[in-house]
Amino acid sequence: KKSDKTVKQYNQTLKKTGKTAGGIGKSVAGLAIAGAALAGFKSFADEMDRIGKLAKRLDSTPETIQRIAYAAELSGATLEQVANAMTRLVRKASEFGNAGLEKAFADLNVDQKAFVDLDLEGQLVAIAKGFNDAGGDGKAFAALFKILEDDAKQLLPLFREGEDGIRAMFESATVASNETVASME
Repeated sequence: KKSDKTVKQYNQTLKKTGKTAGGIGKSVAGLAIAGAALAGFKSFADEMDRIGKLAKRLDSTPETIQRIAYAAELSGATLEQVANAMTRLVRKASEFGNAGLEKAFADLNVDQKAFVDLDLEGQLVAIAKGFNDAGGDGKAFAALFKILEDDAKQLLPLFREGEDGIRAMFESATVASNETVASME
């Protein structure tokens, strides 16, 4: 009888311990999930901060930057590659009177002066349209390399998508609103 009582007490203790351990396990799992969510939020906030700062640097909107990032990613480039290339291109395109550059824009059937006044999305679309309308090889390829120099290598897959392809990528991008990005900054 005494040993039966001891076994029953032992079993009850195990049950209580199991419940406590299960509760602790659930708490630990909950903390892990909360930690992952917090890390995900921090990562999202950091990305929105980066997008907001880049938008200001490029005199664009955060929504535009996110659409360009999506299109760049789909074509194998990075947002930074596109942003740096377009920054250099706009700077060069603003220097009117460079005969070689003017010829390259003409070969792509892109009005250099109008190009400078386009927004970033419009500039990417204009170059892609011009490149593909000019045949996408030979003369068009040479013109693209003239205006973009080494950046043309990374952005060539993006421009090969053409005007319709790039517009479709922009439209299919899921973006955070300008207000959301501003609040995350």
